[in-house]
Amino acid sequence: MEILIPAIVMFLVMFGIARFMKTVNDVREEQIAELSDKISKIVHVVKEERIEDQIYWYDEHSNEFLAQGHDEDTIISILKSRFPKHHFLFMNDREEIVERIVHPLWKREPINMEQ
Repeated sequence: MEILIPAIVMFLVMFGIARFMKTVNDVREEQIAELSDKISKIVHVVKEERIEDQIYWYDEHSNEFLAQGHDEDTIISILKSRFPKHHFLFMNDREEIVERIVHPLWKREPINMEQ
Protein backbone atom coordinates (compact mmCIF):
# COMPACT_ATOMS: atom_id res chain seq x y z
CA MET A 1 0.00 0.00 0.00
CA GLU A 2 2.90 2.34 0.73
CA ILE A 3 4.10 2.04 -2.88
CA LEU A 4 0.62 2.23 -4.39
CA ILE A 5 -0.27 5.73 -3.11
CA PRO A 6 2.93 7.42 -4.42
CA ALA A 7 2.48 5.56 -7.74
CA ILE A 8 -1.10 6.84 -8.03
CA VAL A 9 -0.02 10.38 -7.13
CA MET A 10 2.82 10.20 -9.67
CA PHE A 11 0.39 8.91 -12.32
CA LEU A 12 -2.06 11.76 -11.62
CA VAL A 13 0.74 14.35 -11.73
CA MET A 14 2.03 12.95 -15.04
CA PHE A 15 -1.51 12.79 -16.44
CA GLY A 16 -2.08 16.43 -15.41
CA ILE A 17 1.18 17.52 -17.00
CA ALA A 18 0.32 15.65 -20.21
CA ARG A 19 -3.12 17.31 -20.39
CA PHE A 20 -1.58 20.71 -19.75
CA MET A 21 1.01 20.19 -22.50
CA LYS A 22 -1.71 19.07 -24.94
CA THR A 23 -3.75 22.19 -24.13
CA VAL A 24 -0.70 24.43 -24.65
CA ASN A 25 0.06 22.64 -27.94
CA ASP A 26 -3.55 22.98 -29.12
CA VAL A 27 -3.54 26.72 -28.33
CA ARG A 28 -0.20 27.13 -30.10
CA GLU A 29 -1.44 25.29 -33.21
CA GLU A 30 -4.54 27.49 -33.25
CA GLN A 31 -2.41 30.63 -32.98
CA ILE A 32 -0.14 29.43 -35.77
CA ALA A 33 -3.16 28.71 -37.99
CA GLU A 34 -4.59 32.18 -37.30
CA LEU A 35 -1.26 33.84 -38.06
CA SER A 36 -0.84 31.82 -41.24
CA ASP A 37 -4.31 32.87 -42.36
CA LYS A 38 -3.53 36.55 -41.69
CA ILE A 39 -0.23 36.33 -43.58
CA SER A 40 -1.81 34.60 -46.57
CA LYS A 41 -4.25 37.52 -46.89
CA ILE A 42 -1.51 40.16 -47.19
CA VAL A 43 1.38 38.29 -48.83
CA HIS A 44 0.90 37.21 -52.44
CA VAL A 45 3.15 34.98 -54.50
CA VAL A 46 2.60 36.37 -57.99
CA LYS A 47 1.75 34.18 -60.96
CA GLU A 48 2.03 36.11 -64.20
CA GLU A 49 0.21 35.43 -67.46
CA ARG A 50 0.73 37.30 -70.71
CA ILE A 51 -1.95 37.40 -73.36
CA GLU A 52 -1.12 39.53 -76.38
CA ASP A 53 -0.15 42.95 -74.99
CA GLN A 54 -1.74 42.45 -71.53
CA ILE A 55 -0.05 41.18 -68.37
CA TYR A 56 -2.23 39.52 -65.72
CA TRP A 57 -1.10 38.94 -62.13
CA TYR A 58 -2.77 36.35 -59.92
CA ASP A 59 -2.07 35.04 -56.44
CA GLU A 60 -0.26 31.72 -56.96
CA HIS A 61 -1.98 30.00 -54.03
CA SER A 62 -5.55 31.30 -54.13
CA ASN A 63 -5.75 32.19 -57.86
CA GLU A 64 -7.16 35.56 -56.78
CA PHE A 65 -6.90 38.11 -59.59
CA LEU A 66 -4.58 40.91 -58.47
CA ALA A 67 -4.22 43.30 -61.41
CA GLN A 68 -3.67 43.63 -65.13
CA GLY A 69 -2.00 46.13 -67.41
CA HIS A 70 0.16 46.58 -70.46
CA ASP A 71 3.31 47.04 -68.33
CA GLU A 72 4.56 46.50 -64.80
CA ASP A 73 4.25 50.17 -63.83
CA THR A 74 0.53 50.11 -64.62
CA ILE A 75 0.06 46.94 -62.58
CA ILE A 76 1.98 48.36 -59.62
CA SER A 77 -0.16 51.51 -59.74
CA ILE A 78 -3.28 49.33 -59.51
CA LEU A 79 -1.76 47.27 -56.68
CA LYS A 80 -1.05 50.45 -54.71
CA SER A 81 -4.72 51.35 -54.69
CA ARG A 82 -6.19 47.85 -54.29
CA PHE A 83 -3.69 46.44 -51.79
CA PRO A 84 -1.94 49.39 -50.11
CA LYS A 85 -0.17 47.40 -47.38
CA HIS A 86 0.31 44.03 -49.07
CA HIS A 87 3.53 42.32 -50.14
CA PHE A 88 4.12 40.67 -53.51
CA LEU A 89 6.72 37.96 -54.02
CA PHE A 90 8.13 36.47 -57.22
CA MET A 91 9.60 32.98 -57.51
CA ASN A 92 12.01 31.43 -59.97
CA ASP A 93 11.65 28.03 -61.66
CA ARG A 94 13.13 26.32 -58.60
CA GLU A 95 10.36 27.82 -56.43
CA GLU A 96 12.76 30.11 -54.59
CA ILE A 97 11.59 33.62 -53.72
CA VAL A 98 13.84 35.93 -55.72
CA GLU A 99 12.08 39.32 -55.95
CA ARG A 100 9.50 41.38 -54.09
CA ILE A 101 7.37 44.47 -54.28
CA VAL A 102 6.49 46.04 -50.94
CA HIS A 103 5.19 49.36 -49.69
CA PRO A 104 6.28 52.10 -49.33
CA LEU A 105 8.85 51.74 -52.13
CA TRP A 106 6.50 50.04 -54.61
CA LYS A 107 9.25 48.84 -56.90
CA ARG A 108 10.43 45.38 -57.82
CA GLU A 109 13.65 44.49 -56.01
CA PRO A 110 15.74 41.34 -55.64
CA ILE A 111 15.81 39.36 -52.41
CA ASN A 112 19.06 37.91 -51.14
CA MET A 113 17.98 34.84 -49.12
CA GLU A 114 21.55 33.95 -48.17
CA GLN A 115 22.00 36.73 -45.62
